[in-house]
Amino acid sequence: MPSSVVEIEFHQIQLRYRHTRVWDESVIEQLGRSIVVWGQLLPVTVGLLAPDRYVLIDGYLRVEALKRRGFDTVQAHVIDGDEKQAVAQVIMRDERRRLKHIEQAWLLQELAQRFDQSVRQLARLVGRDASWVQRRLDLVRSLPAPVLRAVSQAKITLWSAERILAPLARANTTHAKALCDYLCAHTVSTRRLQALFDHYKRSQKAVRQNIIDDPGLFFKTLEQQKHQRQARRLRRGPEGQFLDELNALTVTCKRLADKAQPLAPALKAQHQSISEKLDALDTHLKQLNQVFKS
Repeated sequence: MPSSVVEIEFHQIQLRYRHTRVWDESVIEQLGRSIVVWGQLLPVTVGLLAPDRYVLIDGYLRVEALKRRGFDTVQAHVIDGDEKQAVAQVIMRDERRRLKHIEQAWLLQELAQRFDQSVRQLARLVGRDASWVQRRLDLVRSLPAPVLRAVSQAKITLWSAERILAPLARANTTHAKALCDYLCAHTVSTRRLQALFDHYKRSQKAVRQNIIDDPGLFFKTLEQQKHQRQARRLRRGPEGQFLDELNALTVTCKRLADKAQPLAPALKAQHQSISEKLDALDTHLKQLNQVFKS
């Protein structure tokens, strides 16, 4: 699609898609420092609405950084064609500034609503298959408004939104909102958050409610259990660790034996590979047994 790069004054630009970006203050500050030293390295992307009137499609953080540093203009890559095509081109491009999944989703949602596009029409427009488009749309449509605001304001990570809050919201919107509030106020590592969600999925309703009511207590309990396991291993030494691992192996073998019969038909293509692994396991077990029989 033909395009050109021009210098545009800020008053000529509409910020119609401002809400489709993650507003990370640290990134804006980093961009501002880079602009002071090196100038604007990458043009923003705009669509032409009318002579000397543009709509900003990509580059919102760069524009904000320029404004904060006292600039009045921005170097802009102008996409020829209508606004719908301009937005589609930004979604499907593969350049230095790649959109995050949720930013792609927000833009697709805008295309669907503003231009009355179906999933199949969107797929053709951005050069992707329908399932890709549907996954993106499901992401923004499954998240409650407070969670989307928190993502947009960079108060929670995209990983938290996509991997934890989106599936949680599909099951229980109230719990997703409550957990989002906690994450906005507390720093939680991905490992601990995943542990919370894994425990939540395995728990009954009453326990789930307790986890959501006080995530901090859950993390404290998790840490205590970790210290207790470490102390137990230290007390029992390598002998105790050996017995623990042997017990775990016994439980695992029993569980696999229970699953084997019903799963055998579905695993027919892997029968030889499975048999080889079981033969190797049998060899190791015989060697182990021989050690304790001697």
